[in-house]
Amino acid sequence: MKFFTALISDSIQEGITNTSVWAGVRCFNGRHSATFCTLAPIARQAYRRLICFSVLVAYFSFLLGPVLAQMPEHAPSRETDFREWKNLRWENIDTGRSILDQDEHFWLKTEARGIFKDKFHTEIPVAAISAVEPVAHVSMNICDRTAVVMNAILREIPGTNDCAEVTSTQLAAITGLSGLDSKNISSLKAGDFDGLISLTELFLWENDLVMLPDDIFDELTSLTLLYLNDNDLSTLPDGIFDELTSLVGLSLSENDLNVLPDSIFDELTSLTGLFLNGNDLVTLPDGIFNELTLLSLLWLSNNSLSMLPAGIFDELTSLRMLRLSNNDLSIFPAGIFDGLISLEGLGLGENDLSTSPDGIFDELTSLTELNLNGNDLSMLPAGIFDELTSLERLGLSRNDLIVLPAGIFDELTSLEGLSLGGNDLSTLPAGIFDELTSLTVLWLPDNDLITLPANIFDELTSLAGLSLLGNNLVTLPDGIFDELTSLTVLWLYGNDLITLSEGVFDELTSLEGLHLSKNALVTLPEGIFEDLTGLYSSNSIGLYLQDNPGAPFRPVVDASADLTVQPGTEVSILGSVTGPWGSFVRWTWIQVDGPDSDIPVSGALPLTGGDTAMPSFTAPMTEGELYFRLVATPGHEGTPPEANGYAISDPDWITVRVGVATNVAEAPLVADFDLLGNYPNPFNPTTAILVDLPETAAVSVDIFNMLGQRIHREEFPTVAAGPSQSLFLKLSHLSSGAYVYQVTAEMGKVIHHASGRMTLIK
Repeated sequence: MKFFTALISDSIQEGITNTSVWAGVRCFNGRHSATFCTLAPIARQAYRRLICFSVLVAYFSFLLGPVLAQMPEHAPSRETDFREWKNLRWENIDTGRSILDQDEHFWLKTEARGIFKDKFHTEIPVAAISAVEPVAHVSMNICDRTAVVMNAILREIPGTNDCAEVTSTQLAAITGLSGLDSKNISSLKAGDFDGLISLTELFLWENDLVMLPDDIFDELTSLTLLYLNDNDLSTLPDGIFDELTSLVGLSLSENDLNVLPDSIFDELTSLTGLFLNGNDLVTLPDGIFNELTLLSLLWLSNNSLSMLPAGIFDELTSLRMLRLSNNDLSIFPAGIFDGLISLEGLGLGENDLSTSPDGIFDELTSLTELNLNGNDLSMLPAGIFDELTSLERLGLSRNDLIVLPAGIFDELTSLEGLSLGGNDLSTLPAGIFDELTSLTVLWLPDNDLITLPANIFDELTSLAGLSLLGNNLVTLPDGIFDELTSLTVLWLYGNDLITLSEGVFDELTSLEGLHLSKNALVTLPEGIFEDLTGLYSSNSIGLYLQDNPGAPFRPVVDASADLTVQPGTEVSILGSVTGPWGSFVRWTWIQVDGPDSDIPVSGALPLTGGDTAMPSFTAPMTEGELYFRLVATPGHEGTPPEANGYAISDPDWITVRVGVATNVAEAPLVADFDLLGNYPNPFNPTTAILVDLPETAAVSVDIFNMLGQRIHREEFPTVAAGPSQSLFLKLSHLSSGAYVYQVTAEMGKVIHHASGRMTLIK
């Protein structure tokens, strides 16, 4: 994108900083003109250049409309970091299909304020700039000029407050006037700008001008930028721009123009940007653009054009961007775009096109953006895009497409964004996307898709965003997403998914946002989200499961039975979690102030390993009862809301009773060694073997497979005497299956052996 590159380079050379962005925006939107207008000309230029860049970036994003509408308003490219999507609001994506299908209203309010400014100012041909002749130093009484214009002039002349003392030399030295936008100006006088022969910029936007005097601009021979947008102009006098031969940018958008004089632009041979959007134009005169051979941007969107004259664009060989969206166009003359050999962006959205003539785009070999959103297209001619080998973004959403011809996209090997949302597609041809190996964004929301062909996405290894929301998908083929290792966000919201196959998301290790809300999911396979660690990172979009029959999908949390312990002893409590998150669960034990409570105790006992399934603590020396709750949430950072899988222990709390020994000579609490089994059983991957020990012992645990082979050994050198002493094991390295374990307890010269069975389920 040479245009982008040059613009970025220009901005960097100006040394623009982020702190200048908002000041520039405020000035250009006309709401805070004082900030901008009191700045030095160099600062103003820097602001304008940055705004120019910002709006151009936004324009490229917008051309696709729905392709990027669910993302921040920046056009994606191969270099885009899709982590920026974490700033999206899911509610906008869920319910705001108007966001998916934006119209151009926003751009009508911004494009004329920064779209070409200094970029085009720097491109003015030297020969086209009028030489300013020396001016005689004579008095120029400006007191009879429109008050707001007079004041603007006085602000530009240091040390002069008397309108009667202004000289011709002072007027001739003025290059820019500030404070004429958004001032409710309803009329201007002939001669208001006389003597301003060096003026290069004139911003009159957002006023109430209904008409302009015939010769109002005749002496502004150095003018390069003229903004008249957002007024109430219904007509333009013939010849009003004839003396503006240096003009590079002209904005007439958002007025009430319904007709243009035939030769209104004939003298504007230096014009590079022309904005006529948001008027009431019904037709355009033949040849109205014929003299504008340097024109690079032409905005005609949001008018009432129902037809275009043949050859209307034939002389615009330098045109890079053409906007015709939001009109009433239903047909095009043959070859209407054939002369636009430099065209990079073409907006045809929101018209009444029901078909596209064969070959309509064949000469647009430089085209990178094509917007056909919001028409009445029910079919696409075979080969219609075959010559668009440079195309990077294509918008076809909100049409009436029922089928896509096989191979329709095969030549679009540079395509990065494709929007097909809001059509009537019930199926996709196998291999339809196979040649789109550069694709990073694919939008297929709000169609009638019931199934997806196996391998439909296999070649899209660069894909970062995929939307399938609002279809009728009941199942997903096995391995459908296996090749999408770059995928960052996946929307499956609002389908009819009843279940998901095990491993359907296993290869999506880059995923940061997964939306499964409003389906028919009742259960989820164990561990289905276990490998999607990016969903729970601090900068992720997250996992959404709301509005399913089975939601919230709580992990099943089990806690060990109530315990009775002696004062001052080391105590361990055990819990386990199963559910769709597998072992990827954040554990938190909290001490609470009573049974069935979730209020933490002030000054709670410190829990060693409180974020594991097996915390421990030292029992206090006083008799009483302690209460603990186990909380489990998906992920390891933060606490997602309940709808995202928040769960508490079941039972809700554990009671630890601390008893006081009154007679140290009384019989020991345990008379004999006994193996009490392991808990939980089955387990994954942690369990505890419980034993009664009459005295302190060295204990070892050997685990055997069903062939009798020892595959694991755990040693506990010192285990205190007492009932139900826990031997904790974590066996995540073993595979699912049944195992035999043998416990050996050495108490002096006495050795006890006991065996049991355990089952590991992953």
